[in-house]
Parts: sequence; structure tokens; C-alpha cells
Amino acid sequence: MPVILLLIGILSLLYPALQGLGERVVGDGGDTYLIIYLLEHSYLWITGAELHAELWNPPFFYPKENVLSYSDLLVSAAFPYWTARLLSFDSFSAFTLWLLTTSTLNFVAAYLLSRRLVALSSFEAGLVAYLFSFGSPRLFQVVHPQLYVNYFALFSAAFITYYIIQARKLNSRQKLSISLISAILFAAQWYAAFYIAFLSCLILGFFALTALLSSNVRNSSFRFLKENLRETLTFLLTSKILILPALLRYLDASKEVGLRSYADLFSRLPRPASWFKMGDESILYSWTQSAYNYFDFYYAEQNLGVGFFTVGLVIYGMRHHFKKHWLIVGTVLTTVVVSTAFFNTFSLWQFLYSFIPGVGAIRAPSRLILLLLFFYGLLLVFALRKLELRRSILTIVVTLVLVEQFRVIPSFSTSERTFGANAIAEVIPEDADCGAFIYTARDGSSPSWRYHLDAMWAGIIRDLPTINGYSGNQPPGWELKEVNIRGGVSKQIIRKQMLDWMAQNQLEALCWVRREKRDGGSRLIMRVIQASESKDFDKHIEGGM
Repeated sequence: MPVILLLIGILSLLYPALQGLGERVVGDGGDTYLIIYLLEHSYLWITGAELHAELWNPPFFYPKENVLSYSDLLVSAAFPYWTARLLSFDSFSAFTLWLLTTSTLNFVAAYLLSRRLVALSSFEAGLVAYLFSFGSPRLFQVVHPQLYVNYFALFSAAFITYYIIQARKLNSRQKLSISLISAILFAAQWYAAFYIAFLSCLILGFFALTALLSSNVRNSSFRFLKENLRETLTFLLTSKILILPALLRYLDASKEVGLRSYADLFSRLPRPASWFKMGDESILYSWTQSAYNYFDFYYAEQNLGVGFFTVGLVIYGMRHHFKKHWLIVGTVLTTVVVSTAFFNTFSLWQFLYSFIPGVGAIRAPSRLILLLLFFYGLLLVFALRKLELRRSILTIVVTLVLVEQFRVIPSFSTSERTFGANAIAEVIPEDADCGAFIYTARDGSSPSWRYHLDAMWAGIIRDLPTINGYSGNQPPGWELKEVNIRGGVSKQIIRKQMLDWMAQNQLEALCWVRREKRDGGSRLIMRVIQASESKDFDKHIEGGM
């Protein structure tokens, strides 16, 4: 049965790619395209490409260094992508295989952890794994595929759970081995998806906070730590040593670009209604979207619902298993209450923001739902146990739970998305007298981030760095976010920003590729901008004032 659930989940996620026969990729042409770029950068890094010789310095926002710290690193989770590329799959097909493998590993990790944690049956663990790996909130986040890499944290938790349960039966060598494996897996989560790693620590903190409320659990926990002090220190020290290099990179980036203000984060916090909201891509509940127009949702990532029937079963499981599984119930309630903004005026999240370093880097606290799905799955199983349904009725109930998760999955055409990058690369001659390039468009129909991504991919094709860039942050002094020349963005403004960037970073020459309107159509032209032009340009500005 778990295998059948896994296959259903994979089909619900990847059906556009399977229908498109390699011509379509699930996700969008924005963040998904960026993640494919970062995976390709890591592949070029391991294969020794000169332009990608330094992992933390992909060739965009050139010549700024450490720009990979503006996003998730993905390197520890990239092996499936690397393997597919080495087998001659193109980058888009390799990404589809990467997403399939990642989702499968999430399923396996959740399956193993649930069986270790609560001793579930194979079918029950499969249901937990399905909701965790293919629940509606996760399918909604397919446009942010970096958030799919959760399995390292769950595998680490599974080893730790096994250790706790079997501690008295394990010898010293076995204990030490499990501690080291758990630490390596935990560190790997940070090198895959920093966002998920940090949120996992928050969930663990909420779990610990709930546990400490009980004097019995508190005393037994302290006694266990004392008895297993060597292994505990081994886990903590190994994790710290492995994570520290990446953490220092991210800390440097946060000091450079700054953390988000609490006012900005507050606008992105879930509202009470967010935990039930399904969004207009839901197969069963798209008709409910209009009802949510009465609520103030300031941020897009608020579709946290798992279906009204499913959430009803989760609440039923909370109510009837509170005494037996109060740690699980308490962790869910604590996470929901702390991360929710009430009355659009107050949230306990402010206390985390004030006292826990790094919370200010979390752009969307609503993404905690991706980890809560595991606990939702456990509570769902507890509810089904309590109901003791006949097999035929249970089949209907489980089917409805699965169907409630189904969504319309966005996808994009690979040929259409790569057209811009290929065209840019073709217009830059191989012997161009410039060390980098920039791409701009005039009166383009797309947002600027699309043109930035086209330029980044053109850089891979032409093997030339670009000062274009698209990521979670931008380096200080980089003012080129808008590269679509229209409205209030003039050619002179962009040229001034280019020259300023060249002056700040001692760039002597820059290839400027422009898409210009001509005779009802458009064509690409290129010219080389010299750093010496900045003085003439300043004189021109002064003379025109």
C-alpha cells in the first residue's frame, strides 16, 4: 500500500511533465528556473567548469562574491541532478528526475520516522508519508522546489528516535555511530535547504518547549542526557563543525544585506483563516477562494489548508488523543499559535524575532506548514484509529483525504523559456572585448526578473559572467533590479546604474545586450561599454541640468 500511495503522490505532482513528454517542467519560469540554474551551477562546479570554479560564487551579480548565500545551497541534495546530467540528460529533464527523487526520499524518510516514533502500521505510516510529501501545501510550493528538500532532517530525526528507544540495548560503538550519522544528516540539511533547516530547528524548539511543561518528561530527559552525555556532545560538536562554514557564509550575507524588518515579516505571517485556505488551484475547493477575499492576506503564500474533511480529522485526532500524544498535539498548537497574526495587529512571532538570531531572515513563516504536515499525518492516523471504520468506509475516507490534496500543478514550456537565453548568447561574439555582460529590454511584456534569469542562463551558454542577477537578495550598490526600459525606467537611468556598478567593482568593459523595438518587432543589439565613458556621461548629465 505505501508504494501505491507513493505512485499516486508522484503522479499528482509530476503529471504536467509526464504529459509534456519532456517539453514541460513543473513549477514556474521564475523561482523554479532559478533553482534549476543553481543545480546546474553545482553540476558545473563538480565537473570543473572554469567559470563555476567556486561554489559560493556563481557568475551573476558579477563580480560580487558569496552571492549563493542569498539562496539555498542545494549542494548536498544535488546528487540526483548531477547523476542525470552525467547520463546526458538535459538540465530540465535532470530537474524533473531530481524532483521525483527528492519527493520519493521525503516519502521514505517520513515513513521511517513515523514507524519509529509511534510504531504505526505500514499503511498508517504510508498515509503519514503521503500527507507530508504530497499534501496540498507542499504541492502549492512546487514553484519553490528548494523547499522540497526535507528528507535529511527527517532521516536524522529517525536515527535519533531509534537511538532514544533502543539506547539501553545499544553498545558504545553503536551509540557513537548513530550520533555521527545523525549529525551528518542534520548538517546535510543546512547544505541543502537553509530555510527548511532553520524551520526544523524552530519546530524542534516548540517540541522541546512543550515537553518541558511536564515534570516527568523534563526529569527523564535530563537523566537521559546525563547518561548519554558523550553521544550528545558528539552530535552537537559534529553538527557545529560541519555546519559552521555554511553558517558563516550566511551570516556574512545577512550582515551585508541586512535582515527583514518585523513590519515586513508581520505582513507575511499566516492569519487564522490561512490554515484552512486552499487557493484557486485546488481541485475540490477552488470555489471557496472568493470567500477569502473578505480577509486581509498581504502575502501570496497563505494556502495552508489540507482540505476541510482532512483538517476535521486532524482536529478530531487532537481532541481524542491529547492525553496519550500530548507532545505531538502541543507542538502543532504551539507552532500554529506562535506563527499566526491575530486581528492583523498582534503575533507572538515578534518575541521570536526579538530574541532568536536568524528569525529576521525567514521571509515566509507560513512555510512552517511544510513540516507540520508530518504531525498532521500522525493526528490523521490517530483519528482513523479512534473511529475504527469498516474497511469499505475506511477506503472511501482515505480516498477523500488523498483527493483533497490534489491541485492544478503549474508548468512551463522548456523551449519557450530557453528562447531568450539562447538569443542573448548568440548575439555575444566569442571574441567580445568585455569581461562580463548585461541584458536589458525595451518595452518588454515580461517582468524584469525574467530578463535577469535569461541573462544568467545565457552566461552559462556563452561561458561569460553577467551583472544581471535574480535571487532572494541583491548585493549592496546593485541598483539594476529593473532592466525593462519602460515607464519611469529610462535608458539613461539604466546606463548610469551600469556605469556606477562598473566603477564600484573596477570593471573596465561591459557588453550591453539590448532588445530594441524595430518595425513592429524586436531585435537584439550589442555594444561594448567602457569604464571611461562614466566621466563623459557625468558631464552629459551636468550639462543637461
